Amino acid sequence: MNLSILLASFLAVTSCGEEALRLPDIYKDTEEEPVNPPTETEFTVMAKAVTKSSFDEPLDWTPYKALTVNCLDGFNPKGDPETDKYGGWKVNSGMPGTGFFRTAFIAGRWWLLTPEGNPYILKCLNRFSYGNSDRTVRERDAKFGSVDGWYTSELAFLKETGFNSVGAWSQTSYINSQKEDSKKIPYIVIYQPSSSWNRYLKEQGKETEAFNDKSVDDSWYGYPYSFVMCFTEGYEDYVESFLMDAARYKDDPYCIGYFVDNELPWTNHALDYCLGKWPVGHENHTVAQQWLDERKGKTGATLADVTDEDRLAFTGYCFGQYLGKIKSILRKYDPNHLYFGPRMAHWRNELANDYVFKAAGEHLDAWSFNHYRFWEPDTDVINHYTEVSGIPGMITEFYVKGDDTDLYYRSGHSGLTNMSGAGWLVHTQEERGLFFENFTMKLLQCPGCIGWNYFMYIDNDPEDPNATSGETDGNKGIVTCEFERYSPLIKRMKELQNNVFNLVKYYQKKIR
Repeated sequence: MNLSILLASFLAVTSCGEEALRLPDIYKDTEEEPVNPPTETEFTVMAKAVTKSSFDEPLDWTPYKALTVNCLDGFNPKGDPETDKYGGWKVNSGMPGTGFFRTAFIAGRWWLLTPEGNPYILKCLNRFSYGNSDRTVRERDAKFGSVDGWYTSELAFLKETGFNSVGAWSQTSYINSQKEDSKKIPYIVIYQPSSSWNRYLKEQGKETEAFNDKSVDDSWYGYPYSFVMCFTEGYEDYVESFLMDAARYKDDPYCIGYFVDNELPWTNHALDYCLGKWPVGHENHTVAQQWLDERKGKTGATLADVTDEDRLAFTGYCFGQYLGKIKSILRKYDPNHLYFGPRMAHWRNELANDYVFKAAGEHLDAWSFNHYRFWEPDTDVINHYTEVSGIPGMITEFYVKGDDTDLYYRSGHSGLTNMSGAGWLVHTQEERGLFFENFTMKLLQCPGCIGWNYFMYIDNDPEDPNATSGETDGNKGIVTCEFERYSPLIKRMKELQNNVFNLVKYYQKKIR
C-alpha cells in the first residue's frame, strides 16, 4: 500500500483536512541541526531458520541486509528529548491527558498517549520475570538477594536500555502493587481464557470426535477442528471468571491495557468444518448455517454454495463475535484501559484476511500480532492493516537467537542449542542487535504502528523440566539464565530505543 494513499485514507477518516499533512511544532527543531553523514554502512547478516515451517524458510545460512541508526544519512543520534514519568514525549500534543493511556492520530501518524496526554511509542519487553526453574530462582537469590532486589535492579536496567514498558507474562501484579512512581513502569496484562476453556472441554470429555479427528492437521492449534469454541454453552461465564481479575488494574494509570488470549486459530476453513464436520444441532453448525443462509438469501444453503470469499468473511464474522464477547466482559471490570485483542500469528489465515482486520477495527483499540517467519516487517503490509481496520497496531512478539551463547554462560553450564522456537538464528550477539535495529526501524516508518514488544527478558532454561516444547533451549533473552547481560545486543537496543522520538521526526519529514 503506497504511503501517500494511507495518509489520504487517514484524512478521510479523521476529517483533519490538509493540516494533518503538515508537521506541527512537535516535529520541528528549535535550532538548525547539523547534517550528519552515516557512520556505518548497511550490514550483511548471515541467518537461518532452525525448524522447517509451512513457509520456505532457509535452513542454510543465508545473507540478509540490516540497517542501523548510524546508517541514516542526515540523522543525528543525540538521544531523545525529555519524557514524562511514563516515557511520553513532553511536548504540547494538542490532546488533553485523561489519566489513562489511549490512542490518537496526530499529524500524520498514530500514537499512544500517556495519562498526561504526551505522545508515546511502546518499547516493550515481554515476559519480564525471573523464571520458575530451580536454576533461575537460585541465581536470582545469589545475585540480587530477593525478588524485590531483582526487580529494583532490573527495572533500572530496562529503563537504561530504552524499554518503557513490559508486556505479556510479566510481573504485572507485582508492578501494580508498587506505590512509588520510581518502582513503576507501564505494563500490559495478558489473560488466556479461551485456551483454558479449550483444555477444559478436552478434560471434560467433550468434543472428543473433533479433538481426535486425524483427517484434520491440528498439530499447531490444538483446538477441535482448529476452531475457537466461543459459541459453546458456558463460554462467556468461563471467560468472565478470568476477566473479573481486571478490576485490580482499573484505576492504575501505569496499566496500558490488555491482551486477551494468544495465537488463536482463525482459519480459512472454519466455515467448511462448522458445516461439514459438526452435526446439525451443534452450536457451531447452527451459527454457520444461520450466517450462510443470511449471506446467500435463502434457507438451507450448503457447502456447494460456498465461495472462497465466503470462507474469509465467515472467519471475520467469528472473530468479530469473539472480540465483542470479550470486550463486553472486560469493560464490565475495567472500563478505563485499552483492549489489544488476542495477538494474532498466522500469515496464511487471519493475517491475510481483511475481514479479520475490519472486525478488529470495530472492537479493538489497536490490533496486535506476533511477527515471525520473515526477516523484517513489510511496511506495505502493516500500513494496509491500519488502512483496513482504521486503528493502529503493534508487533507483540519478535526475536532472534545467537549461536555464541557458550561465551556468556559460566563454566560448567552449557549454553543453548537454539533448536526450539520460531525466531531466526544468527552467529553472534552483535548480529542480534543488528537484527533488532533493522526490525524496529522498519516499524517506525509505519505511521500506523504504535510500537513493539520484544520477546523476551531471560533465556529459556534447558534445565527446566516444565518447559513447553517451544521454550526449551532458545537464546531469546537479553540476559542469560544466570542474569548476565548480552552487552553487544543491549548496546544496539539502547542506541535505537533512546532515539525513537528523533527517528519518528526523521521519518515523518521523509514522508512529508
